[in-house]
Amino acid sequence: MDSQDVTNLLTLGLGAATVWLGFETRRVAIATKESVELQSLPYLALSGLEATVGTRINLVTGLEDRAVRLGLRLSNPGQVLINYEVESIEVVFADAVAQNPQFETRGGVIHPKAETIFYYPWIFAAVPLRPGLNGEVRFRINFWSSLLRVNHVASRLRYTLQGNDLSRIEWLYLDGPSYA
Repeated sequence: MDSQDVTNLLTLGLGAATVWLGFETRRVAIATKESVELQSLPYLALSGLEATVGTRINLVTGLEDRAVRLGLRLSNPGQVLINYEVESIEVVFADAVAQNPQFETRGGVIHPKAETIFYYPWIFAAVPLRPGLNGEVRFRINFWSSLLRVNHVASRLRYTLQGNDLSRIEWLYLDGPSYA
């Protein structure tokens, strides 16, 4: 084998290595692009429920009415600021619902890796408040990081009040969560 053959073999080897490196560089670039796109997507999750127990004096009867205010703990596990708007929500507590609920707000913003609580109006219960009382929540929430694409999450869940102060809540999804 003379020097010309060795040179040709080395050139062929370098050409093959260059083609292989080109394919690998393209594969890494595609993976990097997908990773960056995933990090720029908005995410919204229900991370828990909170209950506040209170009372009010009924001016007609003079008696104390017990009430519960449920809060949905919404979190943003993503990397971008999101806006959210509660499109619809229905809360049932011990077969009671708030009639014509008046919301202080229907949405807001959640910073990356942060959470907020969306409060439902007070529900006045016709039964004494005690551990084991339960109810259902059904909601649909719109969220976005850019108005060019609005995402939705919808779900239905059952919850049960626990503990002596009724502040601990156990909950499970009945439907969903479904994202669109």
